[in-house]
Amino acid sequence: MKQTSAAGFTHRWALVFIALLAVAGAICWYLEKPRIATRAKPLNPVSRGIKVRVMTFNVNMIEPTAGADRWHIQRRLLPKILDICKPDLIGFQACTPVQAAWLADHLRNYRHYPVPRGLAGGIFSAISGAISTWNQIFYSTRFSRIAAAHGLVRPGDLQNDATENAYYSLVVLHDRGGTLPDIILLDAHLRHGNSNAAVDAGLLHVIVHQWRRKFPGALSIVLGDMNHTRTDIPVYSRLIGPVAHVAGDDQWSDTFDYKLRPKNRAWGTVQYYVGRPGLTWPSDLIFVGPGWSWTPAKIIRFHGRHGNYPSDHFPVCTVLTPTRKTAARP
Repeated sequence: MKQTSAAGFTHRWALVFIALLAVAGAICWYLEKPRIATRAKPLNPVSRGIKVRVMTFNVNMIEPTAGADRWHIQRRLLPKILDICKPDLIGFQACTPVQAAWLADHLRNYRHYPVPRGLAGGIFSAISGAISTWNQIFYSTRFSRIAAAHGLVRPGDLQNDATENAYYSLVVLHDRGGTLPDIILLDAHLRHGNSNAAVDAGLLHVIVHQWRRKFPGALSIVLGDMNHTRTDIPVYSRLIGPVAHVAGDDQWSDTFDYKLRPKNRAWGTVQYYVGRPGLTWPSDLIFVGPGWSWTPAKIIRFHGRHGNYPSDHFPVCTVLTPTRKTAARP
């Protein structure tokens, strides 16, 4: 009897492994397959002028509070939200491989980074790769990608609590029309633990500084789910910078104008799928380095007609304009 049970157990795990392999393979194929004929309706054309529209959006689908029908709701509402903002640049956080594949198939005016590596390194490599690509950057086809990187913010200091390891994605973009300077865009998802988030916030400056040394004429944008608001001084002060022990001397500017918050009203971007902010101040933020002017960041509180929200976060949008001319890349 024990032998029969053990064999059955092994057989079940073999089936689970095969199923995981098939799912990972299907996702990677879907991400990499040519975008030919499809019924997906493309969004309206994005802007082509001197301004650049930027959005950050945590599209979380992995929390238990999301509900069984959350993905079906997201598929209906995500295109509508994007059509409201018409962003040139989007930083998604907590974006699963399925979501990334679906968005890549429906957002015809965009390219995205990073793309999972596939199954070349085995199923466990594919799974870990999918986790490290949750911060998805989508950029308009007005841009060409000239460099990119993604990974752990602190690869040499892994935390035992897996949820306390912060990842980032970064692209360097060139405006094909030569209107805008090159752009370094970093998409981050800081962790909830205050001490980890403070260290990682400072290291984001190091990462951006390293890329600015490679592309000295580029302007920087740092956005994402920071999980900490302006009142969390240890984290926020490092995000704004500069900090004495951080490489570089750039002061980042928060694109929110906090004087615009309605009196006696919570203005947070975390809303737990119910539309009521859970924090007084925004924690989904867009920062810019020197060389930009901006319109105050706006929280998009769009929802479906039945009160459904596509995420437990509100997206945030702003419009940036370069304040200095930079020689266009040939």
